[in-house]
Amino acid sequence: MSKLKQDVFDKAHEKAVAATTRKRPRQCSYNDLDTIRITSMPTVLQLLQMYKQVHNLFVKHSAALIPRNVSFAKPDGGIPTTFKADFLDGVPVALPFDEQNLSFFILEVITDDDAVFQFPMRLDSLYCCGFRCLDLCDNPLEKLWYSFGKVSILPKRLFKNRKKSGLSLAYNNFRKIQIFAGVIAKFCDHFRGFRPVDSADDDLVGQQLKDTLFFIFSEACRFWFAMCVTVKGFQSETAAPVRLTDLMGDLIQDYGDTSRLGGYLWLAFLEKTMELAATCLHDPGRFPDLLLAFATEAKNFVKYTEADPEFDNQPLIKFKRSSDDLCLGALDGESLFIVKYSCVLIRKALMRDAAYARIFPVMEPISGEDVDCYDD
Repeated sequence: MSKLKQDVFDKAHEKAVAATTRKRPRQCSYNDLDTIRITSMPTVLQLLQMYKQVHNLFVKHSAALIPRNVSFAKPDGGIPTTFKADFLDGVPVALPFDEQNLSFFILEVITDDDAVFQFPMRLDSLYCCGFRCLDLCDNPLEKLWYSFGKVSILPKRLFKNRKKSGLSLAYNNFRKIQIFAGVIAKFCDHFRGFRPVDSADDDLVGQQLKDTLFFIFSEACRFWFAMCVTVKGFQSETAAPVRLTDLMGDLIQDYGDTSRLGGYLWLAFLEKTMELAATCLHDPGRFPDLLLAFATEAKNFVKYTEADPEFDNQPLIKFKRSSDDLCLGALDGESLFIVKYSCVLIRKALMRDAAYARIFPVMEPISGEDVDCYDD
């Protein structure tokens, strides 16, 4: 690459890198954390209001915004027309993982007797990293936090007193998750007098309830299908809870790869809009057809795009609408609500979005942290 071309690339790349972190919140202590509240027995509309607040928070603190509208699950009775009055536009790409500067918000559950269960939620991954119960007399700066997985997942600058719960950050068994109207209250009842265990096997009920809340709080903010399942469980008029299928569990495990596809499709549509091949008349082949390449990769996800008889004969995710053409909004906004950060793809998309029209050199992850944010 010539020095001139290198300089142009470097400037565009520096802007893209800066854009991915400029909206990271400054969090030096617990008091800097945003809080979202819900009751232990929420109505479906209250639940959707919580999801809206999470969406808005991720838009506010995002690495990038894919310019498509998010379409929430529709409960029985519909959503009031006023619901989207303060709903922020865009499909947020979560912040990059930064082990030294993890960012959180607090999801609070208020019980009938005014106790408060608090759950620290990561802004790079939507992991629910632990919990604690605050009574009216407790000092929120001193009360102990219990971590899911490693204690270090709760940084000491934000969570002063920490202890390992013994419950895993990872899911134990998707098939054991049960969603019904009183499940959040059941979690609060079970964990009110919690004492740490040696492992999740010593409190299988607790691990099952933790997995269920992780699904309600995290997956339903990420996936359209998960929000639909949660809403259905909360509105079920039968005693039988709503359960997950193996296919749903597979898709949850594939969240990172599905998010990468979400970023890839955004980049492909940006390059199509820019008509890059047409601007390079001497050698149009220098700009590959990314939509064609995406369609090839998407074949690995066909099982999620077919009608699922256990999900009201609907697909869990979509790449297309009624026509046979790929549709960015069908994946980002109608299937995925929050896209996990993918370092190279998102930087390229931000550069294209800022009108960078040259051929990309080989781009590598900035660091190992850019690639894998799983932490248990």
